[in-house]
Amino acid sequence: MPREKKYNKEEKLEQAIHLYWESGYHATSIQQLVNSLGINRASIYDAFGSKKGLYMQTLESYANQQTKRMADFLYQYVNVRQGLYALFENEINSSLNEPVKRGCFWINATAEIANSDTEILNQLEGIKSQFEKVFFNYLQYGVNQGQISSFKDVSSLVHYFLSIYSGIKTNSKLNSKATDYLNVVGIGLKALD
Repeated sequence: MPREKKYNKEEKLEQAIHLYWESGYHATSIQQLVNSLGINRASIYDAFGSKKGLYMQTLESYANQQTKRMADFLYQYVNVRQGLYALFENEINSSLNEPVKRGCFWINATAEIANSDTEILNQLEGIKSQFEKVFFNYLQYGVNQGQISSFKDVSSLVHYFLSIYSGIKTNSKLNSKATDYLNVVGIGLKALD
């Protein structure tokens, strides 16, 4: 009779996110995954297929969590400029106040592995589209509400704000001051004028 699994797959996926996020894909061994997740190799392969399969599932889970969190955060704000400023301010403060400055898991993955694996690259591009969709929907809401001129190129604004987001998350790993980034955000929001 097959042994029944005695662990929560989503919980193990969350633990794997943190391990991959701290160490990166290449530096994380199967043995580290076994030790960190508290399940044996066979269970990892059974549940996730492979080390790469687990990694790809962690990226998907992270992207779904983060894009939902961002969208929920933004839609608390009827005023789009206030919402974007608050989002960036929140990202700056949370990133700079982390005990271990890890940046963004998706951006870290893009820097580490995008050029070495086509399948993961395709997934990372899909994740980028998820983040872009959050910004696009919110900016389009601003256009529809008359807060942003209908003559603005919303797609270009999406790329612009995602670049600001990526820059903040990447540079927050360095010793930085929140005011430096908030000044960048203030300048960036002028693109909506």
